Amino acid sequence: MGQLKTITHALFGVLTEVNPERLAGRFEGRIEVEGHFIELSVDGDDLPLEKSLRLAEYVTSQIMSWLPKILEDVADSHLSIYNENWADEKLSRNEFLGKIRLKSIDFLGDSIVSFLFDDSDLFWGHTIVAEYFNIEANVTLPAETKGQISLFG
Repeated sequence: MGQLKTITHALFGVLTEVNPERLAGRFEGRIEVEGHFIELSVDGDDLPLEKSLRLAEYVTSQIMSWLPKILEDVADSHLSIYNENWADEKLSRNEFLGKIRLKSIDFLGDSIVSFLFDDSDLFWGHTIVAEYFNIEANVTLPAETKGQISLFG
């Protein structure tokens, strides 16, 4: 295997292509959000990578205003699932949200964004994934837009 391709981006620094034999065109790096590093994945998905990068630039610039709504979507979807099926002790909404931490953001093409959260072992180490489709760069996340929330791992 040869040396992995890298690109240098003004906001994201060095992004490295990941497993080009299986995931050609997928680049990863990390960004700092309020003192914490968040993994970042950008994949053009058969579109020019620049389109996915443009989406990533916009969403990461808005992350602090979007995050409360995304967390509310996660709680709306999975708090009752946790309390009814996984919990030894039921959690309040605030307790539940206090245990979830953003760990990575994936950008696919020019309109799909996935936010992956550490679950603090609430769901036995599964990753909580909040996916949003048809997201446009330079457009706010509409309040009526609900993410598709799932567990992974």
